[in-house]
Formats: sequence, C-alpha cells, structure tokens
Amino acid sequence: MIDGVSQRAGVQGSKPFLSLFATRSFLFAVVLLMVGGVLLSQPMSSSFNAHLSSRLAGQLLDTRPFAGKAQGVVGALGVPTRGVSPEQIRTLARHLALDLDAELQATRPKVIDWLIRYGRWRPHQRLGIDALIAPKDAPSRSRQAIGAGSLTFQFQNFPAAIEARLRSFLQTALPLLTDLYGPPITSPPGSTRTVTVVLDESLQALDGGVYDAATDTIRLPEFVPTRGFDWFNLLHQVLHAFRGPLLLSFPAWEEGMARAAALIAAKRLRDQGAAELANFDPKDPINGDPLWVLPLYDLLNQPPLGNPTFLGPSGFQPMAFWRMGMSAAAWLKVAAENARCFQQFNTALLAQPDPFTVRGDTVALVELMRGIAPTVEGQDFRDWYRRQYVLDTGVTIGPKLYTFAVPLNTGILLILNHYRTVQIATPSGLVVDEQPFTGVVAQLRYRNDQSDDLFAEEGNEAEIVDGEGFIAPQFFNIGGANLIFVDIFANNLAMTVPFPYMVRGEENNENPIWGGVLGALEGTVAIRFNELTDLSPVSVTRGVFAIKQGVDLGSLYRLRITHRAEGTAENTEWRDGAFDFLCLLVRSRPSVVTLQTSLPAGIHLFTVPLFPVASDEAQALGIPPDQLLLAHWNPTRPGDFKYELYPRITTPMMPGVGYWLKVMQDVTLQVQGTPLQEGELYQVPLAGGWNQVGNPYARDLPVSEIRAALGAQQPVDLATAQQQQWLDATVWVWDPQQRRYQIAQTVRQWQGFWLRALRPGVRLVFGGARQRRGRDANQRFGGGKVPRVLVPSPVTQPPPLWSVQFAVVAEGMADTENRFGVIRSDATTMRLAKPPPVPDTIWAAFLGDDGEGLAHEFRPDRPTQRWRFLVVNGTNAPLPIALAWDGLASVPPSVRVWLTDTVTGESFSLRQRSRYTFTAQPGEKRQFLVSVFNRSGEPMMRIVSVQPLRGRGVMVQAVVTTPMSLQVQIRTLTGRIIREFGVSAVGRASFVWDGRDASGKLMPPGPYLLAVTARDEEGHQQQALRAVMLR
Repeated sequence: MIDGVSQRAGVQGSKPFLSLFATRSFLFAVVLLMVGGVLLSQPMSSSFNAHLSSRLAGQLLDTRPFAGKAQGVVGALGVPTRGVSPEQIRTLARHLALDLDAELQATRPKVIDWLIRYGRWRPHQRLGIDALIAPKDAPSRSRQAIGAGSLTFQFQNFPAAIEARLRSFLQTALPLLTDLYGPPITSPPGSTRTVTVVLDESLQALDGGVYDAATDTIRLPEFVPTRGFDWFNLLHQVLHAFRGPLLLSFPAWEEGMARAAALIAAKRLRDQGAAELANFDPKDPINGDPLWVLPLYDLLNQPPLGNPTFLGPSGFQPMAFWRMGMSAAAWLKVAAENARCFQQFNTALLAQPDPFTVRGDTVALVELMRGIAPTVEGQDFRDWYRRQYVLDTGVTIGPKLYTFAVPLNTGILLILNHYRTVQIATPSGLVVDEQPFTGVVAQLRYRNDQSDDLFAEEGNEAEIVDGEGFIAPQFFNIGGANLIFVDIFANNLAMTVPFPYMVRGEENNENPIWGGVLGALEGTVAIRFNELTDLSPVSVTRGVFAIKQGVDLGSLYRLRITHRAEGTAENTEWRDGAFDFLCLLVRSRPSVVTLQTSLPAGIHLFTVPLFPVASDEAQALGIPPDQLLLAHWNPTRPGDFKYELYPRITTPMMPGVGYWLKVMQDVTLQVQGTPLQEGELYQVPLAGGWNQVGNPYARDLPVSEIRAALGAQQPVDLATAQQQQWLDATVWVWDPQQRRYQIAQTVRQWQGFWLRALRPGVRLVFGGARQRRGRDANQRFGGGKVPRVLVPSPVTQPPPLWSVQFAVVAEGMADTENRFGVIRSDATTMRLAKPPPVPDTIWAAFLGDDGEGLAHEFRPDRPTQRWRFLVVNGTNAPLPIALAWDGLASVPPSVRVWLTDTVTGESFSLRQRSRYTFTAQPGEKRQFLVSVFNRSGEPMMRIVSVQPLRGRGVMVQAVVTTPMSLQVQIRTLTGRIIREFGVSAVGRASFVWDGRDASGKLMPPGPYLLAVTARDEEGHQQQALRAVMLR
C-alpha cells in the first residue's frame, strides 16, 4: 500500500500542512493563499507509471463501488519470494523502497520549500507517509496455514541507548497491542516471527517508514525519542507487522485500521504512564498524528475519496494525504462503538476457511465487521459503510473535484483537487489511475441567508495547476455568526461547502462541539454524550451553533444530536468522535409525512419523492431486505454493466434518484420522510451518459418545468440545454403495464425517468430560481462575475422524408419506440439515443457506428443505406418474439426496404409481409440488417464470379442494385432443368450448386448452363446465363 508522499518530520514548534485546522492560526492560511499555483507535485514521469504498474503486489479483480475485490495487497510494492533467498528478497525490497522514495522526492511539494524560506515550516518536519511491501507471488499451500502467534524484535543501526529504549517500550506495548488488535498472525500457527526494525536514513520522502511483509522488516528514516510522533509511528508500523502474512488487500482497511489502532494504543499508553508518550496528543502534529482530520469529518467526507488505492501510477499525490487521514478517522468511529472491534475483527478473519481470499473481498470484510459492530452512528454497519467514501474500494470513472476545507473562526481554507479517474485493462489486470487537470480556473461564490454574493477580499477565483488550487477567503461585517455556503465551479463540475462562520472560537480557546444546521436558521440543538450525559441545549442562530463547555473530549465518544425548531419536525442524528473537537453538519426536517403509493406486480422505474427517515432502502420502503429487488444505474461505474444492486447502492435514497424496483405481487408502499417544499431550489447532479433520475415532487411534474445548469451558468430549459449540447432533452419513462419505454411530456409522482447528459457537470434544476428575477437568479448559479451565456436561436430540424417504426412484442412486453428513415440530403443525421436495457424484459434499438443504442435515426437521403437493429431477450427463458413494422405508406415506391435476419440468413422485403417472428434464447442479442435501396432505373443483376469447389460443385456470387428474389436453374446443354432453387439478394448474394440433381443424384462432370432470373417486389425482372464446368 503506497499511502502517499511528503516530507521528513521532526522539529517541535512548526505548523504542519495537513493539521492546519489544529494550528489555530489564520495567518498560516493566508500564507498558503499567497503561494498561489502548485501546492503538491508535478505529474510523475512515465517511468514512474511503468515502475508502479509493473511492480505492484496486488491485482484488482472487481471494481464495483464499495464492493471491490483484489488478490494480494493492492497498491503495495511487490517482491518475488519463490526461489529467491531471504537476503536477495531483502535487498530487492530495499531497492524498491528507495526507488519509490527517490521518485517522491523528485516531486516534492513546492509549497513546503516556500514555507521553509519564510519561516512557516521547519526542515525535516514529518507528515508520516509510509509504504508497504508484500510478496508478489501468492502464498503456496504449505505457507497458507496461519494463526495466532507472537513477535520478537531485533534492531539495526540504532544507537545503543535508543535501541534499549525501543526494546523496553515494545515490551510494555505488546500486551496492550495484543489486547487491542489480537495476537500477531504467524505461519504456522503458534510460531514466533522476528521483526527487524532498521534505522534507514536513506529514506526521506517516506518519512513514516516502510513495512516489508516479505522479510518482516520495518524501516524508519530517523527516530527522535523526544518526539511523540516517532513512538506513535512505531506502534503504527508494528500493527502492520501484527497482520504480517495476512495484510488486508485495500489500504482503506489495512492502513486505516492500523493508524486508528495506533492512535488508541498511544493514548492508552500515555494514560498508563509511558514516559515515551508523555507528550503524545493525537491532534499535535509533532507529538501526535500530522494527518489528524477526524474533527472535520463531516466536511471532508466526499465521494472523490473513494478508490482502491491511495496513490495511482501517475503519481498524483494530494488525494493520498486526505485518504490516509480520513481512513483512520472512519475506523476510529467504529472503535467508538466497540472498543474491541479490531481484535474481534482479526480473530474473525483468522477463523475464515480461506482468509487470503476474504482479505481481498470487501463485501465479505463488511459482513465480518457488521457482526462485530452492528450499528455505527445510528445506522446498520452495512448502511453506514457505504456512506463513508474513503472506505469505497471500488472505482468511479470521470472528472472529480475534491475540496479539503478547513473552517477557521472568520475564514476558511479551501484546498481544491481536480483530476480524472480512469480504469485501464492491462495484461496483468486492472489499473486505476488519477490524472490531474491543469490550467483550470475555479470560480467561487459565497452566500448566506442574507446575501447571494458575499464579499471576500481574496476574490472569487482559484487557479488549478497540476490538479491543485488554493484560496483562503475571510469575511467581515456580515452580521455575526451564520452559515456561509461556498459554491465551487471547476471545469463545469460544481460542489458546495458549508462554512459555520464565527462558531469555532479563537486560537487556543476553541469550542468543543460546533457546526451548522442545513435547512434551518433557528431552533435548538441538544446533545447526549456517550448515552449518559445530556448537555445543555444551545440555540441555533442563522444556521449555526456552538457548545462552549461542559464536555470532556479526551477519549473516544459518541454523540446523539437532536435539532428542534418551532413548526418543524424533530430530527435526530448520531456522530462518533475521538480526542478532539468535532465540527457537525446536521440536517433539519421541516416536516415528516407519510406518503403512500400502490404498485402492481412487475418492474417499475421508481423514485421516492421525499428524504426518508430511514437511511436503509428496505426499511424506508417497508420491504423485507431479503425480498427487496432494487437497482440503480451508476454512470460512473466502469464497464457496460453499471447497475448497483441493493444493499450496495452508493447513492442515498432521496428525491430525484431513480431506481428499478421489481415487486412480485401487488403492493402498497408507505414511506415516511421529509418532502421538498414547493418552490424550494433543488438540484440533481448528472454524470456523463445515461442517468436514472426521478420526479422529486409528490405531484405530477410537467417536463417543461425541468431546467438544467452547467458549471456556473444560469439554468435553462431542456430544449436550450440540448441546443448547447449539455444533454438530450428527451425524457424517457417506463410503462409497467405494457412493459415498454415511452417518451414523456409529464412525469408522474413516484415515477423515475432516464435523461442523457452529453458532458459531466450538468445539473437538473427544480424550483428555486424560477421565482427569482434579474440579478439574483443569475448570481444564485454563477455569481456576479460570471457572464451570461448567449443562448442560440432554436434550430428547427427538417421533418423526415419518410419514416418506418419497428415494434418488438413478446408475451406482455414490448419495445415500440424504434424509428428509422431519411431526411433531406443536405441535412445532418438526426439521432435519439435509447435508454439502457431493462432487467428481465426485452429491449431493442438501432445501433450507431459506435455501438450505441438508438431509438431514432434519420439519415440524409442516399441511394443505398443500411441500419443495424438489435433485439435483446433480457429474460432467463426462451422467448417467442414478433418484429412488426408500420409506416411503409410514407416510403416512396422507388425505395426498397429489406430486412435480413443475420442469424438465419433469411431476407425479405418489408412490403411482402407485416411481421417477422423468431424465438430468442435467454440473454440472446439478435441482430438484423435493414437495407434501403433507392432505385433510379430498371433493376440490375450481375453474376460476378463462378468458382469450382473442392470435391464437387460450384459457388456463384452475384450483385444486385436493389433487393431482389433470385430463381436459380441448373440446365443441361440441351436445356433440360436438373436443379432449381430460390435465393434472396440484398446487394450481394452467394449460393452453391453441389453438383446434384433434384433427386440428390450426383451429375457427371462436364459443362452445364446456369440460368438466374432476378425479380424485384414490383415484378421487374432480369435474367443472366453463364456456362459452368462441373469437375
């Protein structure tokens, strides 16, 4: 696990970058702002990319969100161990670590040099970035017997006095670590592993050290006994060694757990009187963890944190910092619910029949921990887990925007990371990379309950270079404490960061618990501490609150937070924290109602028009979890199958989110929750491609009310958005009775729909700004500095010259919205994309050049055209299907339209029949060819070749200018017919005479006459003769 990069550490009194919120200094934030430009590294070289991708110890097998699977240790450097001596393994492992360290030094953050030069950062200050090395080859069967054992330690290169202190410290710490993490894992069970701790001053960028599981070696770049961080970091590395041969595959689990447990262990040892940790404070960057971020978890828990590894092959480093700190914070929350969770988890893992497979199976790991910590922060563990984005071991592709936000008392530091996630299939497995954007200017807008355009002297723009940008706005004279919203737009992506203003408190006098209430300006917040102590309620003023005293946050703790306000429903949420203050973002519930809908048995494109009280979908809908058949389309998921299935749907259930819901019998659903207020501004973000969304209101929604926005631009109607190439304006719904897609003008309540975004960053806009006028409406979406977009005049598409509709029908299901035809020859092709296939039914579409499914395709008029038409049987049984057509009356007589079944080879004119039937096997994708010929004269047929076949017989090839039926006769030289058969020809035809007569008798070698008569659908005919030689 390559967890990230940074600098060496070590001198007390300096102010670390990642623990900025712990520095209590806004001046430092201003210094960061003055740096501008590049914060972290330039993109790494292609040699680094090749270095990492060719030497990793793990392989991704599955990249489903929150359900990743891997073999080995993903992201760790890999060394071969079979047929290699221990000394050779040790040498190779050290070279790998030094190579990585050198690459990381070469891309050292330039902001650190600037801060050193101006005295705001001291040389050799650490961030605690570490790496793992693991065997590259899978364990042999003889080495897979593992179990509980013990550890001993030996030391190299340390001064004698420090080595003695290390031995004494570990002797004291081992019983506590064993109690916290379980016994060390050894092979065979009951044995003792010797861990070598090496002082390796060659390491610099890897200032948190390296644990090499292949040789049981811990390498530390330096060790300063007076520094609390060094002892904490030693515990952190030793806990990696506890798992040793069974390191977990994903860094979110392995690094996050080890770091969280080390923080708990260091705190307990300090409380027990360990002199080495007398100065330990988790939030102190010198004597604790420089990557301490738990107090700001609510602000920092954003989707871009998810990734199978912390650092990709391209070397884009910033996200690795946040992932390391946030993964530890997430597992501290679990430990607050069950202090023995790590020990019980490791014991349960060892008890698995095949722990080497389970360690790389996220779903299995989640179920293990769920049995140990059933609920976390008031939610079922499985439900809680899929809301902690740093624990997402899957992949979502596309552009990302992450904001590391540090709220101070009157200002906020915003660190922007903008990059693209890609997934690449290589011969050695899947590779996931993060590629930074550069040259992008992020636009910001600051607003609160009284103004849509707050002034900040620092401005409204932040330049993003190599994936990073910075700005630190301060606010004065805005009426005291309130909740400020910072809207950020970068490369058309948008996000909003809440900033509780003037409630954190001043430096060295911070409030222990403070934050904001989303959706309410007034009321009270009451907190129960550890389910034992009720703190005095505090008032909510302009959306913010602060508890200033009466609580000791020096340990792991749990909070139950209740917001009450006159005229609103009571809302209760839970949060877990540890060792420090906590910034909370809680929601209000203006009302709680129960809405009801009745659904017939079958498949429904479904949505819920409120924010459910229950976070679990099954609980919200009142359907038993083992009976809930719910799927949501995630367009950012790699591959063709983008559905997420309950219980692993990553998007929370809320208004505007669409699903497929299958119910086996008629059902009445009752959902309790908070509906949108009529006129309230509500936005639904879209990813590029198809999006499964829904009507957010408990009423029917005319499509004309839906608007779209992109980046900082003001919202427009769907037709205008299509003209600007933001999206396709067609809204698709599903008819559950006829089981078919339809184009909608109105979306019913509880109904989901499909919409296709042509680029990332588009948002659907409901309510809100439609009631605002002039300057306010523009500023609400773009800020005062964003120019208005010039909307092009509507362009009227020419009507088709002719159009034919295909309808696919089978046993109570249909797909009828399929049309093709031609438009004027000087016009542009008109295409309408088809939504994705529907589970357990049929689906049909014309295929574009890139394979995309199309409902409509109208092309410029040409003499000859061909369309590919696909019919999919999505059921699990053979299905009789009828393909029918309508609209031939609009086709001119001179135009021939023929259909060919590419499976059977049957070809015929659409004018000859009204439908075609066939049986599709389960999952079959039957493809048809539609050929259109515009006859400009008499039909023509020509025999182009006659070739003798090996053995007996001849092959004949012919071409026709229009679809024709061919009557083939084989005659003797005297004219007697000895064989006759028919062939359909669409453009080109091939047929074989096998050298036999009508009775099957072989004819003697010699010359024969081939007579071919071609006839089109209007009765025009032509004949061709050719002599053939039968050999």
